[in-house]
Amino acid sequence: MIHSIEMINKSPLLPNVTLGYEIYDTCGDVTMAIKTALKFMEDQRDSFENCFPLRSDYSNYESNVKAVIGESYSEISIAVARLLTIALIPQISYSSTSEVLSTKSKFPSFLRTIPSDAHQTKAIALLAVNERWNSIGVIGSNDEYGKYGIEGFIDHATKYKLCIAFKEILPALFSQNDTETRSVLNNLMKTIDESSAEAVLIFTKDANVQIIIEEAKAVHFIT
Repeated sequence: MIHSIEMINKSPLLPNVTLGYEIYDTCGDVTMAIKTALKFMEDQRDSFENCFPLRSDYSNYESNVKAVIGESYSEISIAVARLLTIALIPQISYSSTSEVLSTKSKFPSFLRTIPSDAHQTKAIALLAVNERWNSIGVIGSNDEYGKYGIEGFIDHATKYKLCIAFKEILPALFSQNDTETRSVLNNLMKTIDESSAEAVLIFTKDANVQIIIEEAKAVHFIT
């Protein structure tokens, strides 16, 4: 991102305009992302430091930040979008695919450079049909991305007459050293083992997927 901005500034692409940037790591945490979004929304003309003033008219509102790139996770993008929508600061995500974010009445200033789950879930269902996987197991996390993702897929699966072998909703965040996670994983592996699923679809964060895959390897489901 930094390299791209610096290359644009050195090029004649935007004459007499220099792009600046502020970069913050939200660490995948909603609270940290909200704090950062509030900082982006500061009105530089206001005398109160680190305070976003509540207004009834935003027609002349001027923020120091003209656009926000991110977040990657849908859950965090939704939280940030609710704030940035107040002042209509454009938010562009490169990774958040939740179909909820396509609702312009709720998120008018949110945009993305990746298709929403409405397209991805349909494509996955068509892939299952093409591969003749008649029975599919679905796993989703307990957040906006996971819940809406698997529900969208199930809708398409029903349309194409695919069988849903099982549906599991898991915690949004895993920890390999957590006792509760260990119990959840054990139950999940048992569900997969006893199901008729020919394929398993997972809608959750990549870190969670890695834990699930490692557990499946440990019990010899995959190699």
